[in-house]
Amino acid sequence: MSRGPGKIERGLLALFVANPSAAFTVEELAEAMYPGVNRVAKKHRVAIIRAARSAASIAGWRTWTSESPGSRLVYLNPLDFRSYATGWLRSEMSWHSCTPQEIAEMLDNPTAHFTHWAKWRPGGAWHYQVLINRAKAAGGDAEAGRLRSQLEMTVAWTLK
Repeated sequence: MSRGPGKIERGLLALFVANPSAAFTVEELAEAMYPGVNRVAKKHRVAIIRAARSAASIAGWRTWTSESPGSRLVYLNPLDFRSYATGWLRSEMSWHSCTPQEIAEMLDNPTAHFTHWAKWRPGGAWHYQVLINRAKAAGGDAEAGRLRSQLEMTVAWTLK
């Protein structure tokens, strides 16, 4: 029988709610939940992953597994443009080692990496995906379907 959310789960939920435009790795969550710990041990990571599963579900966040060796977990808000783009980049093999500041600079500067900036801007694939996620969350399956078809037409047009 559960006694309710524990200290770590409550802390993670508060962190997710306070930072809706962020994306986090397990290591970053562990540093936030265990301040002053010199080295994040396996016991810390296991406690974070277990608590984050529940906290992410309550907050409406998603967990993605990165393509990088070790399959690092990335937690992101699928209803926020910046969080979605940051989470996507942090889970990709070629960008997983970038810091959150480097990714933010890349997303804000179209000349830094145009391909990802184009996906994130209005009309881009990631932008449409967030709109689809928002429509689904609001119960608008018809709107989500319309946006999905627009996304497919946009992607098909750009591939020609």
